[in-house]
Amino acid sequence: MKIGILTFHFARNYGAVLQCFALQEFLRSRGHEVKIIDYRPSSVADGYKLVDIRRFWGRTPSKFISKTRIEMKALPHRKARYSQFDRFISKNMVLGGMDEHYDLRIIGSDQVWNTAITKGFDCVYWGERFKGCISYAASGSGSLLKESPEEIGRRLDNFEGISIRESSTAYLLQAWYRKKQIHCCCDPVFLQKASFWNDIAATSGLRLTPGSYILLYQTRYSEIAEKEAQKISVEKNLRVITLSAKVERDNSPEVIDASPEAFLALVSGAAQIVTTSFHCTAFAKIWGIACHNIKMGDGSDDRIDDLNGTDEEGICESIKYLESFGI
Repeated sequence: MKIGILTFHFARNYGAVLQCFALQEFLRSRGHEVKIIDYRPSSVADGYKLVDIRRFWGRTPSKFISKTRIEMKALPHRKARYSQFDRFISKNMVLGGMDEHYDLRIIGSDQVWNTAITKGFDCVYWGERFKGCISYAASGSGSLLKESPEEIGRRLDNFEGISIRESSTAYLLQAWYRKKQIHCCCDPVFLQKASFWNDIAATSGLRLTPGSYILLYQTRYSEIAEKEAQKISVEKNLRVITLSAKVERDNSPEVIDASPEAFLALVSGAAQIVTTSFHCTAFAKIWGIACHNIKMGDGSDDRIDDLNGTDEEGICESIKYLESFGI
């Protein structure tokens, strides 16, 4: 079977790239021809521009000067980190065109149904251009609560099967989807064993002694997370290695240009982890590493609550959902 995947494969975001790679490799392991459909909507891609004038903007001259200094310092590192993502995608992902023939299109995983990220309903991620597509572990976080139920219901009818990553969203959407039962499936990173991720991490070239540090990884800044990492650092007498999804934020010099492989090595080698990231928490669970996920107090926290229930049974049910479509 020739399968096309639609997700945020182009994002310079560790979780987005690695979950896409995990799903591709799982499908390939089952003998399918798999391509990542190279769709890059500006609503999402613009957030990952190498140079963005908004990063310089300040309401006062002093603020403008301050932000310009920060951005000029960050720019070489952003370029270096982005090149690592581009290399990873080029090396590991098979890209395909939107209008190629596919026997099946899978939309998701990741937050492809988060209308706050896609700036409203994206017709491609909602299956309006295709017939016979399915979703796998799609996520909308809390954004769908703000949308019209009639609009959501009409778009759900484009799908022959739907699986959602968060149980709360699955429950919400079931009232508007009459074709079949909506499934709650695990994130694709759980479709791969720890040994799979160990092999990727081993290629990183990261020179940090495993168990010698606390990892603080933030997708969104939290002062609580920062204080928690420092507290554990004192208790365990271990240094804190800081990595931020945003290059201009605090980053330890050893990891500021970290590749996706280095991200995996950082997580797998940490003594403990403090994070605001869903996928960092997911990988910590895969490796059995103590992880303190700091909730942000918004709809995205549902992702973490469901993650705590991920087990072998849940993974098996996720695979059964895919198998029901001949995968």
